Amino acid sequence: MLSCALATVFLALGFILAPWIQEKLQARDPSGEHTVLASSRPPQPTVVTPAIETATLPELQQLAEKGDPAAENMLGLRYASGDGVRQNDSEAARWFTKAAENGNVKAQAALATRYWAGRGVPASLTQAYFWTVLARAAGDKNSKTFAEFLASHMTRAQAVAIEQQANIWYQQHESHGKPSPAR
Repeated sequence: MLSCALATVFLALGFILAPWIQEKLQARDPSGEHTVLASSRPPQPTVVTPAIETATLPELQQLAEKGDPAAENMLGLRYASGDGVRQNDSEAARWFTKAAENGNVKAQAALATRYWAGRGVPASLTQAYFWTVLARAAGDKNSKTFAEFLASHMTRAQAVAIEQQANIWYQQHESHGKPSPAR
């Protein structure tokens, strides 16, 4: 009974606060694009830095160690596929995590699927949904469908709570610039 009451309260709060959160985020975004995590933004064109695609492994490692999200994502892809390195799911997840935390949308989406499947990280529905919500907010088309799928495996209150956590993460990382689907 108490669980149902709490779920109802969280659900109501989510519906009540959503317009307020959207208004606050729009006020900070002069372009007028919606940036609420539960909404979808138009996808931005994907532009991959040519130097990253053609970089050698040592060059990628050097760029990644300096915090370049595109290089971190590329290292994650290389470790995930075994391209030029020994395939290693844990190492791939480590690099995807760094890139995702630095706002790389493709890494956020990749990390979400890894949490769902438990590849290189412990399987976690909540972490999968968290990273999917961030990628979806930045316009990743596949994340919209994946978010719906993941949300269908949890209560509405759980989904709202994770979306609120993602909103807080997004606000805290906004000073570093908006997530970049381009890399």
